[in-house]
Amino acid sequence: MNILRLNTLALLVSSMCCASSYASDHINTRAMQPKIATINPINPNLDPTPYLLPKNHRLKPILDKIFAKPSVVDTPRNFIAAGFSTLYIRPKGSLRVARHPAANGYLFKLYLTSETNAQKAVWQNSLVQRCVGAAAIQKLIKEQKLRHITVPEKWLYELPATAKSVDKTYVVVTQDMNLVSRKQTKKSWKRASPSLLRELHALLKSGNSSMALVQNIPFTKNGTCSCIDTEFAPRKFHLKRVKKFFSPKVHKYWDTLQ
Repeated sequence: MNILRLNTLALLVSSMCCASSYASDHINTRAMQPKIATINPINPNLDPTPYLLPKNHRLKPILDKIFAKPSVVDTPRNFIAAGFSTLYIRPKGSLRVARHPAANGYLFKLYLTSETNAQKAVWQNSLVQRCVGAAAIQKLIKEQKLRHITVPEKWLYELPATAKSVDKTYVVVTQDMNLVSRKQTKKSWKRASPSLLRELHALLKSGNSSMALVQNIPFTKNGTCSCIDTEFAPRKFHLKRVKKFFSPKVHKYWDTLQ
């Protein structure tokens, strides 16, 4: 391993030293130098317009300054130099979850150019789908007046164009939902209350979110559950499979909801 690679790796590690419990629970160091990744099929015709960060949003001038240089998202080195701390890199792919000290209360989901050279439009559509999925869950929450299930608001921030860029590229800006540790989430799902189970059933029955409860619907510090992974379009779930996250006592109530 040459000196440049060692230095890059050192920078990546140092950027995670101040990361929250989210990072310690989810970080996968083997993914810090991801290969060209694969992605699940995404609707290639999604319209990003409804999900663009409003021009009057308080983050807009902050992000304009952070991303003034398009090269910020080119490489891990540039990303760190711009002030970002990577909390998580998806093991099967190269989606990054990161934070920036100038954007307190928010996280960023994005792909770096050096890690996603192939099928660029596909990667960008996957970011749009995350906003589409969040909006669908938010609609369900309002319609069914769910109290235990939440979803972070998500917007798309359009990055500055470059001479190399033909298509528009985005970063997902999402609320930081202040998650508890994975260990705490696991314990909480085991003893889930009947009212929470009813809401979870309504959510999964709609085909939204995920059955990976501990990873994708973790608990927050205010006691709610947050659908942090909204990557997929609605699909049919085999609801009995979610029982593995519950205690035997909770299994019985879950079965009555089927």
